[in-house]
Amino acid sequence: MKISRRKFLRDSAIAAAGLSVSALAGCGAANSSTPAAPTQAPTPAPTPSPTPEPPYDADVLTGEKRAADAKDSRIIGVMVNNMANTSRQNARPQRGLSSAKMLMEIKVEGGITRFCALYNDIDQIPEVGPIRSGRDQFLQLLIPWQALYYHDGESVFCTRYIKDWEYWDLNIGGKSYFDTPTHSLVAHRDKRGRDVAVEHTEFTSGEEIQKAVDKAGIDMTRHYNSTFFIFADYRYGEYNDLAGCDSAISVTLRHSSSYRTYFDYDESTKLYMMSLVLRVAPVRGELRPADPGAGQHGGRVRCGKPRQDLSGGDRPGRVR
Repeated sequence: MKISRRKFLRDSAIAAAGLSVSALAGCGAANSSTPAAPTQAPTPAPTPSPTPEPPYDADVLTGEKRAADAKDSRIIGVMVNNMANTSRQNARPQRGLSSAKMLMEIKVEGGITRFCALYNDIDQIPEVGPIRSGRDQFLQLLIPWQALYYHDGESVFCTRYIKDWEYWDLNIGGKSYFDTPTHSLVAHRDKRGRDVAVEHTEFTSGEEIQKAVDKAGIDMTRHYNSTFFIFADYRYGEYNDLAGCDSAISVTLRHSSSYRTYFDYDESTKLYMMSLVLRVAPVRGELRPADPGAGQHGGRVRCGKPRQDLSGGDRPGRVR
């Protein structure tokens, strides 16, 4: 059967139109159908709330937790003599060192050392001394803490620091070099029944320091939000282990040929006991025995147990 060209084109056009209608109908059916429900993601497990960290409220001088009734009090540094060359030039045994929260010993002129006993509650300061003059080595450590510096006299270098940093409002017992304002100290004399030079007979106490503070008009309220040294965190029972170091049963500090300090570990108290050498070289004059109860042993005078960064720990060599 023959199909004319005109008929072929006409039938092809009709077929194409029919396919188009079918395609459109199919699309319309797909668009009109109900969409499938989305897949629901699993519910994540709730994240537990972190346990709140207890507040850090450490004693500025010891790093230990402050007592509930502790005062926001300014640090008080009292200069204490440490001369022990002859029977007359002998300040030992000193008083009040074991009650200090921190005890600083620094070498000064002539190979000798001097102490600065630090407290932070004026009502808890016992009789302390013999008081001696101030030195800039100690003052430079106290200035950042705005501590009260208590002494009798001072070196010219110390006064220069007082002048340059305008620290006279917190300096009691200073000198007027460079026209520096001064505040007088309050103290008392006690020879302790011994024939010693007058510079080894001056003592003070918390009550007397309070009188000097009141006279100078010094505000002793001070809140510290950090500690003097970086102590281990008391909240977690941590210790500053000295990596690679053996446990120290005894520590010796040699300041000079005639001045040494010892720290001996006491297993029963878990503390280092501090003592000072009495004499390691011949000197002029005869040194008298230490006062009763001072704890003289093996040529040393025991000062007591210092509560500083060498104390604490359940074994030697561990420090808080």
